[in-house]
Amino acid sequence: MNVKNVLTVIILTVYVCYGNCARILGIFIVPSKSHHILGSKLLKSLAEKGHEVTMISPFPFKNKVTNYQDIFLEEMLQYKQEKLQGLLTHNATLTNKMTLVHSMFYNMSEIFLSHKKVQNLKTEKFDLIIQFALFSESYLGLAHHFGAPVILLHTLGSTPVLNKIIGNTAPPSYVPSLNSFSQTSTEMTFFQRVRNTLHIWYNYVINFPKMENLQQELLSKHFPEAPSLQELLNNVSLVFVNSHYSIESPRPYVPNMIQIGGFHVEEPKQLPQHLKEFLDSATEGAVLFSLGSNVKISSLPREKLQAIIKVLGRLKMKVLFKTEHELDGLPSNIKTQEWLPQNDILAHPNIKLFISHGGLLSTIEAVYHGIPILGIPIFGDQQMNIADAAINGYALKIDIGQLNEEQFSNVISEILTNPKYRDNIQLRSSLMRDQPIKPLDKAIFWVEHVLKYKGAAHLKNSSNKLYLYQYLLLDVIVFIFTIIFLIVMLLYILVKGLVRFVKHILRKIKYKRD
Repeated sequence: MNVKNVLTVIILTVYVCYGNCARILGIFIVPSKSHHILGSKLLKSLAEKGHEVTMISPFPFKNKVTNYQDIFLEEMLQYKQEKLQGLLTHNATLTNKMTLVHSMFYNMSEIFLSHKKVQNLKTEKFDLIIQFALFSESYLGLAHHFGAPVILLHTLGSTPVLNKIIGNTAPPSYVPSLNSFSQTSTEMTFFQRVRNTLHIWYNYVINFPKMENLQQELLSKHFPEAPSLQELLNNVSLVFVNSHYSIESPRPYVPNMIQIGGFHVEEPKQLPQHLKEFLDSATEGAVLFSLGSNVKISSLPREKLQAIIKVLGRLKMKVLFKTEHELDGLPSNIKTQEWLPQNDILAHPNIKLFISHGGLLSTIEAVYHGIPILGIPIFGDQQMNIADAAINGYALKIDIGQLNEEQFSNVISEILTNPKYRDNIQLRSSLMRDQPIKPLDKAIFWVEHVLKYKGAAHLKNSSNKLYLYQYLLLDVIVFIFTIIFLIVMLLYILVKGLVRFVKHILRKIKYKRD
């Protein structure tokens, strides 16, 4: 190769690396594995595309990834151990839980924004920020500092606060709101629509202002030169939501709210030998039991855990049981482990049932692999996820407070013997897989679209700049009815005056005749 060709290769390499690749900052500090799985999956894929990625999180990768720098905030894990269990209290009211959520995220935001590692980043330059969507609005001060566009990634589907941020319409007449009621359906009864509407109004009138005031306080403290929180929210370029019509009821989406549900699901890998042998030998089928990464089995009431173990132990099927500590006196068909490769296990042909807390990532993986779900929701969106799955006919739900041996046994028997649950989830699995472009490829395309078009202002609509009364056209309605009222009053006055005039003329004519 001559010198000219060498120079050409070098120039092309520099152009590809620096002309098309960007420096991207990822912020996923919530000490929950599910949040990190989604954020790191997208950011790792962007690094593999050649972008230079910096990820701030409590869960660094064990192995080094090319173009990917981890900034480890272990303080978030410590805070989780101290505070999260209060959120998992089963008898806490929704109001108490929301108050605790606001307090927790406020404190985590304070830890994050004050952290020395984050302060050190302010001297660097980033072309784009991708961050967790909710209760982190004060982080938008970093985007203002760097002059970078922002993409929000939400671990759930569309929610009222996201709809407000991005200007997405979500009529309460047929779009259920998270936590508005336990049994969600687009075909709501009158009183469900009343409750749904009141819940959304509660969010707009009480919950959102409270949250925004707390985040504005943090923004003003750490970024005094930044514009108002509302102005920064109006500048959000794009929102990724972890949803798809195979798992979420159809609803409106504006162009810059993108569904990427299922993007974290990977092709199944070879199972560790001991798990493979256990499942391969399950001639009667197998059950996977997991309540996720946040709920400790030791936190379950003793009688509930005993009922679960007794019922599972009576099955002819084998059971993989995720638990953080050893359980004594287990039946021979149950195998426990602290961590399980859930996606790979669900892909095994002998798995017939997934007993789950109903987290969205777990639900998506079950749908993708076509495994019916028995849901034991604990908190957050899990109630809604399992309710949706039950309405769509591929899951049943048991409330942890009402769980007993007989009920648990009956529900397992119903799911395993009634073919409708398997048939319904196979349909949903087909819908999720039948997409023109893989969800991860779609996410990468839109990230690079925002980079290419400097924030992609052409995707934004103007509804998020309107006050609520303007959005609902209350001012227009009042104006129109005022005009109608004035016209009616004017006609009334004219007619009344005309009647008086006619009467006066008639009286004069009568007087002249007399």
